[in-house]
Amino acid sequence: MAGSNAQRALDALDGRDVATGPPADPETARRLEIVAANLGATLASLEGLLSDVWGEIRDNPEAVRVLAETKVAARKKYKGQVPPFWEEVAECPACGPVYVPPGAQWLATVGCPWCPVRARLGAVPAAARAAKASEGE
Repeated sequence: MAGSNAQRALDALDGRDVATGPPADPETARRLEIVAANLGATLASLEGLLSDVWGEIRDNPEAVRVLAETKVAARKKYKGQVPPFWEEVAECPACGPVYVPPGAQWLATVGCPWCPVRARLGAVPAAARAAKASEGE
């Protein structure tokens, strides 16, 4: 966070406009408030969550939504929780069967979303382990 504040200070000294706060357009601000509410957050906390890129994306509610959902999902994974809607099962060669985002069974073979968690925590969190997809067939 300190790095982003330092970068903002440098940008200000260079004469670049570093946007903070809600967007000037009321419709965009309303859409961002909906994004925040859907995540159970406020617009201010959404800005804090994405402070490193907020000035570049605050006028694009879809980009804010995608980045915020991604960051929230990552935080949940490192707390040992499966992100919402991760109900499909993929077989990772290192982690075994794990839950992945919808339509992303292929992901476990090229970049398992649980491998970094396993490396950091020492094991795949119990909540992320899934029954093998083929067992029920």
